[in-house]
Amino acid sequence: MRRDSVRKINGRGILLVAGSEYVRWVVNPKMFVFAAIFLPLRDMVVLPMLQASERMGSPLGILEYGIATMNSLLRVVLLTLTYLLLISSFPTLDGNVLFYITRMGRRNWILREMLFHVISAVTYSLLITVVSAAQTAVQSFWANG
Repeated sequence: MRRDSVRKINGRGILLVAGSEYVRWVVNPKMFVFAAIFLPLRDMVVLPMLQASERMGSPLGILEYGIATMNSLLRVVLLTLTYLLLISSFPTLDGNVLFYITRMGRRNWILREMLFHVISAVTYSLLITVVSAAQTAVQSFWANG
């Protein structure tokens, strides 16, 4: 049996196992917290911007709402804590993890976890931008208005 230090990096295995971890993260019941975070964000960001847009008689760009969401320290801390809550139980150390580590090797398992965390952070950021833009898509413009 080869030692872990000489075991090669298995890119396909890393992608497959990171994908399964990602699916487990997406269907996790904690994702309801992600949906609940948009209620205070809607009250703090979207509704005041829509009211200001109506008072001025000029529509705003669709991505301005996503930018405004990240424009306050309180909201950044709130979104960061929400992400940490969602990701807190990962990597899941259930019964199969020992088999993964044995078959893949420690280095491949760590690379898989790093890839999963990068993908989950990008997904979280994109979903925040898309949901905030979708709430105001009717009253906003895409092009340079």
